Amino acid sequence: GPLTTTAREIAGMDPDIHFLGFDSAVHGIYRLSDVALVPTRFRGESYPLCLIQAMQVGIPAIATDTGEISKMILQDGQEAGLTLPHIEDDHAFVETLIEAMDQMLDRNLRARLAKGAAAIGEGYKMDRLAGDYLAIYRDILDRRIKSRG
Repeated sequence: GPLTTTAREIAGMDPDIHFLGFDSAVHGIYRLSDVALVPTRFRGESYPLCLIQAMQVGIPAIATDTGEISKMILQDGQEAGLTLPHIEDDHAFVETLIEAMDQMLDRNLRARLAKGAAAIGEGYKMDRLAGDYLAIYRDILDRRIKSRG
């Protein structure tokens, strides 16, 4: 995006920061990662694909509590990450992000959240989603056939 040059300058020569640019193998990039960061404050955010993709490969996330993100991260007693409050103040928001990143350094917490991410990610597998849609369509067709009966 437009701030890439500025971000590169801020990162300097830090060996732990890598700018990869566009890559269609998103799942592979997530598999190389410890955590997915989704610190969005976009009010129109609804159901981010990047969060689904991270969970599909068992990567926990740090994401803002906006749109459906909290419902995505917390399902059926499983937890796939940490949520940040939606704060407009830049300084306060960055402080909460720093705190969450610091928490995520705990290997036990990260492992527990990764396990939750993998479990929740199973629900987003394409064959399962397609099967769910197929079941809905079959149910609708069965009801129509019975109502004409």
